[in-house]
Amino acid sequence: GAAEAARSSSAPCPPPHSTSPLPCPPWELMALGSCPRSPKPVANTFGGSMRRSSVRKLAALMPMLFLLAALSRPARAPAPAGLSLTSLRGGWWQVLRMGRRPPAAAPSIAPSSPAAAAYAAVLAPLDRQRLLAEHAADVAELRETSGSSLNDQDILAHLRAAELNGQNPATRIRETLAWRHSSEIDRLVASREWRRAERELRQVLKCEYLGGDVHGRPVLVQRVGAWDLGEVEAAAEDIDRFVLLNAMVCEFLMRTPRPALAKDPRGIVVIMDMEGLGLQHLSSKLLHAFSSVCRVVRAFYPDMLAHIFVVNAPWVFTAVKAAIRPLFTADTLSKVHIAAGVPPEIVGLGEACLPEALRGRRQHVFPYDEGASPVNAPHV
Repeated sequence: GAAEAARSSSAPCPPPHSTSPLPCPPWELMALGSCPRSPKPVANTFGGSMRRSSVRKLAALMPMLFLLAALSRPARAPAPAGLSLTSLRGGWWQVLRMGRRPPAAAPSIAPSSPAAAAYAAVLAPLDRQRLLAEHAADVAELRETSGSSLNDQDILAHLRAAELNGQNPATRIRETLAWRHSSEIDRLVASREWRRAERELRQVLKCEYLGGDVHGRPVLVQRVGAWDLGEVEAAAEDIDRFVLLNAMVCEFLMRTPRPALAKDPRGIVVIMDMEGLGLQHLSSKLLHAFSSVCRVVRAFYPDMLAHIFVVNAPWVFTAVKAAIRPLFTADTLSKVHIAAGVPPEIVGLGEACLPEALRGRRQHVFPYDEGASPVNAPHV
């Protein structure tokens, strides 16, 4: 006990608000995207002091993040040599216990301040229309060689993902078309029965469509810490159905109408609220279920994630960031925002679409108002 107390007092306290990569284990980093390429695999990444069983426990902390991380661009290579989590050695037992450090109060930001301007620049949309114009010839050639019926932005997304992942883009698109045919996903999104089931799943997962942000990107919020884990595990019993219902969420987000002049006609914003997250979330069933979802999303819905906010997060999320930061490029780091509370920069998405619990103006919004119900899926 005395030794643990000494180690605890020496562990660094992470900052309350930061922009950092997602806290998932290295073997799941391939879902995140924008990972630097490394010519060789890493041997003994974690060093002698960290057992694989401990890392597996950390992996189970956030199975849902695997799905959302997969919406970003896929990575190609293993972790760069020399990366380790030994910087967390002093406080590792606290990580496994989901210990919290008292968060500092979030500072207020004046709309005209330099900080507000910096946040606005970070949240600015990727100009996919410009990217499409620059790669128009590549997209046209890929459409011809793959026989694709996907739209130009979908083809561009697969092209970007294939280039980063060292894949053949035509093969990737053919596999996507084959999956769409075999899964009948277009029929499912038009089915009244399946749309009702998708809405019921969102109620279980405390998940809601909040509409568009100030740039027209759809915003999705999920209260992971508020899950009834028994209900979530029951919903995931039929893995194939569970995967298809989550794929429908991706379909609705992609098909949501956007302003005609929107620069980013594909990107989405995700908000994960971790308030209430604890040891009860360490479920191998959930990890298996969401890993299955992740594989489908990563393969068939690439390059969707514009930004993800992980709010009210236990300090373990910001503690892990220091160890895995070298795996990511600045592009990926700018997409991910982790905070012990609700960071002030989230207001840059637009107060009109955010509930009061997330610094917005909306009241009686599911999942923060349990008396409210999830909205119907966007019309497609």
